[in-house]
Amino acid sequence: MGGYVEPNPSGTKVAFGYTRQSDFGGEVLVLDVEGRAVTRVESMGNYDVAWVDDTRLLVNALSAGTPSGSQGLYAVDLGGAQPTFAKVVSDLGDASGAVNMLEGESALLVGAYGAAFPGDGNLVFRFDLGLLGGGTPVAAFANGNVPRASAPSDFEVLGDRLVALDWNTGEFVGRELTTSASAVDVGAPSAFAKVPVGDVAPLPGGRGLLFHAGGALLIKRK
Repeated sequence: MGGYVEPNPSGTKVAFGYTRQSDFGGEVLVLDVEGRAVTRVESMGNYDVAWVDDTRLLVNALSAGTPSGSQGLYAVDLGGAQPTFAKVVSDLGDASGAVNMLEGESALLVGAYGAAFPGDGNLVFRFDLGLLGGGTPVAAFANGNVPRASAPSDFEVLGDRLVALDWNTGEFVGRELTTSASAVDVGAPSAFAKVPVGDVAPLPGGRGLLFHAGGALLIKRK
């Protein structure tokens, strides 16, 4: 389950991870590109990561650094002799989703699914980095001050679009995205590109690589 490859901003480290379907155990592995050393982080139910900077990343998972835990967003700091871990967001429902830093902002979007969430149970939350890591995890769903919107919890951000795959049709569906410190607004879906089921990887400047059975397409938001 899961599976992602995420380089840090300088390209000196690459994080990738997996989760076993049998017991939801898994790891986030961080490769030092130059030294080829691999740091292994035990992480149950990990689904996606986002780098804050060259040594710190955020993991949407059931745990980080321990074999068990509860659904949330975990900070992993690789800047010291040994990795350190902290849970920075709790109350993220029942299943992990995407984590995307917002380009040019000290903020991120986090996807989650919860049986108690409204609509189809998929929500996207926005968090300012300055509000995370204060010692007590931010309660995402219960805290009414956390901006959120009903939208697919597995997504990528391409410029001002939130892009997600519709597994029923094979279409990548784009939604206009507007965020601020107090709100997340996701517009109505529209077909973005119809290709066989694949993946989309964001690039700077509102661009992205759209992977499909025949290769990859470089796309740019107009």
